[in-house]
Amino acid sequence: IEQLVALGKEARACPYYGSRFAIPAAQLVVLPYQMLLHAATRQAAGIRLQGQVVLIDEAHNLIDTITGIHSAEVSGSQLCQAHSQLLQYMERYGKRLKAKNLMYIKQILYLLEKFATVLGGNIKQNPNTQSLSQTGTELKTINDFLFESQIDNINLFKVRRYCERSMISRKLFGFTERYGAVLTPSREQPRLAGVQHFLQTLQPTVTETPVSPVEEGEARLPRPASPLMHIESFLAAL
Repeated sequence: IEQLVALGKEARACPYYGSRFAIPAAQLVVLPYQMLLHAATRQAAGIRLQGQVVLIDEAHNLIDTITGIHSAEVSGSQLCQAHSQLLQYMERYGKRLKAKNLMYIKQILYLLEKFATVLGGNIKQNPNTQSLSQTGTELKTINDFLFESQIDNINLFKVRRYCERSMISRKLFGFTERYGAVLTPSREQPRLAGVQHFLQTLQPTVTETPVSPVEEGEARLPRPASPLMHIESFLAAL
């Protein structure tokens, strides 16, 4: 790695992309086996296993690595945020979208709604204010999950291919960066708050309480990226 960095500085080129372009002509390629076992990452790096000899070091971690690669974790908050962002995206660009693209977006919205329902939540409510009716861990087969979610009539393979080809998650990321379409916790105050504040200003002994540093820090938090990326990983795991 140090030699690649030195050559990159000498040639004024990126050593990372230089090493990727050198893969087809290389006789020996050393890389983490997490990258080797993940098909999408392997294809993006231009690595072909046909006719090659693969040597795996530290193979006792292989089972855990494969399990981690083909596992996905999705929270109710991510489902609600993805639904909110995608719904705002459809409402803004719905007239520009083709009928086929609009159909797939509506299918994704339907999937997000059903996934949240299975978790015991409501997709139309703020996830930070909801209380789940069911707790604990429950193990289900894929068929049971599909039937309980009422999505067995949707071709998930086509939905996943649409997400990959249209890059809808990246478009949502740019959409949220531009318009700030993110579901945020509700901080609505009661109507009497303004009247109470006015009455307090009439009292000379009452001083205005300063804003706590925690609230200032919360206001400066960056907006999260498109949570639809996590949903795509979940669909791939199914």
